[in-house]
Amino acid sequence: MPQEKRFAHAVYYRNSVTLNWRQFVSEMLSLKIEWNCSRKSQDKMSKTKQILGLVVSLGLVYSVAWLGSFFTNMSLAAWYPSLSKPTWTPSGATIALVWTILYATMAIAAWTVWLSGGLIEQRRPLGIYAVQLFLNAGWSFLFFGLRSPGLALVEIIFLWIAILMTLISFWRISLTAGVLMVPYLLWASIAAVLNFMVWRLN
Repeated sequence: MPQEKRFAHAVYYRNSVTLNWRQFVSEMLSLKIEWNCSRKSQDKMSKTKQILGLVVSLGLVYSVAWLGSFFTNMSLAAWYPSLSKPTWTPSGATIALVWTILYATMAIAAWTVWLSGGLIEQRRPLGIYAVQLFLNAGWSFLFFGLRSPGLALVEIIFLWIAILMTLISFWRISLTAGVLMVPYLLWASIAAVLNFMVWRLN
């Protein structure tokens, strides 16, 4: 083969390889851009879903809080102040502040568990959590709505157990969720002792 032909073939081969390599790199960059755009879209959807989940969790908890306050207000003006109570009984403002904080922490704890697999996968711990929410509102109904410290005392024992079970089940999934439930359990313990003292003194 003449030298000119060999040189022409070599140039053609080099240009062909260069062109194919550039085309390959271009296609890879295009795929990467598309993948990044898709991932950003998925992340955005995921963030939106997470925020929505937190809003739902907070909304559920504060709905229970509103129901409890509805029963509480039925007897807060006349009946509750007339009861004999221990000297260490927290003020109404303190109780309201503590419950406001505790409702927020338990909502965040439940949301954290939900993030770890969703409602279906975490249905057992979230189911226990729902039971304690029901018992939480039930205590207010019995103590303030029915004005029965005795019935409320029996109920708060079940509430305390439900909170403990919720704490344990949350802890197994998320340390953060478990820790967030600890103040709630401690406050429920104080409330149980106070409930007992009110029942005994009246």
